[in-house]
Amino acid sequence: MVLLSLLACGPNIASLYEAERKHALTVASTAPEGWEPDLIVSAGIGTLETLVRVRLDGALEELAPPRKGAGLGTITPNLKVKHVSLTPSDVCDACLQLRVELGGDVSTVLLGARLSTGVEGMVKGQVELGVQEGRRVVVQVRQINKVELGARDFDPLGLGSIDSLFGAQVRSLVAAALPPIPVVDLAATTLPVRLLRVKRHEEGVRVEVLTDVPGATAARIADVGGERLRLGVSESALTGLVRRAAFERGLLPELDMGIDPRRLDVEGDRFTLDLRLWRLVGAGWWRDYTAAGTLGVADGQLRLDVTKGSVKETGASPGAGLVDPLAALFQSEVLKAIAQNLDRSLPAATGSKNSGLRARTVATAVRGEGDTLVVDAELRTAGASR
Repeated sequence: MVLLSLLACGPNIASLYEAERKHALTVASTAPEGWEPDLIVSAGIGTLETLVRVRLDGALEELAPPRKGAGLGTITPNLKVKHVSLTPSDVCDACLQLRVELGGDVSTVLLGARLSTGVEGMVKGQVELGVQEGRRVVVQVRQINKVELGARDFDPLGLGSIDSLFGAQVRSLVAAALPPIPVVDLAATTLPVRLLRVKRHEEGVRVEVLTDVPGATAARIADVGGERLRLGVSESALTGLVRRAAFERGLLPELDMGIDPRRLDVEGDRFTLDLRLWRLVGAGWWRDYTAAGTLGVADGQLRLDVTKGSVKETGASPGAGLVDPLAALFQSEVLKAIAQNLDRSLPAATGSKNSGLRARTVATAVRGEGDTLVVDAELRTAGASR
């Protein structure tokens, strides 16, 4: 009787689970004054230059060939982007000076022979960083100021002013080829964004995000330059996102249990994950465990691996049954969810269907620094060679 009385007065497991579920699914909606980001993406200026170059490559192949007299026939341009340069501009806080160097040739076939003239060119203007729909940071053309085209050495075709033939087309193509190009695009993901802002720094841009995880601590990273990218997300924000996903998924049908990832701590290349397993059948029970492992990058993909023998029990409710925590961890795909949340925060691949040139984001390193999980990445191009 005493035992039955004690059990009757014990915690109601279903009620405890529901309270934890409600807390995990809570979404912060207010915009606090003086907010600090819990997710940051820093992109070097070379990353933006690569994105612009990839877009222009395909557009230049669509340059319509004009005609110059019946005798000369159709003149075919073959222009390529040699170099793209973006530098800070004082026109506006989010503006960058654009300079595009072009090279190639224009050719025609006369009496069965192909004749060509080497061409060099320059496009100058301004692009601007902006935010669309509160979830997408883009770089877009603000103004094309100047287009210059000319023969590289001499003009065997007798074209005269190449600029007069192609200048206007190149100007319109550059503007048309550079619709808003996503630098960081969270619109295509389920990552919850409460607030987003973009800042320009000396070597690139910095995108700061406040997720809707209540009480998440701020992320801290150093900015990068060149064609490098760096993602930083606070461990508490990442834990909140993964925990929310676990409760949204519900019970694991294979084990008839729920998994609750409660805390993630990363130091260097080692991580510790605290989790609770919930059993709601009958009187119900819970057990707490801690799992340790390593994180790294393999073939450009983020990986988290549990160290063999590292899973330890740290607590349990009265009458808790036995269970295989490692099986629950793998079936719930919690580690996969952590990697996916990081991966979807990095800029996605982009490319030109015409030139075959593509740029893709490749993770190169991952580590824990203080309370921030840091992912280093770079933008790599493949396809058409330069």
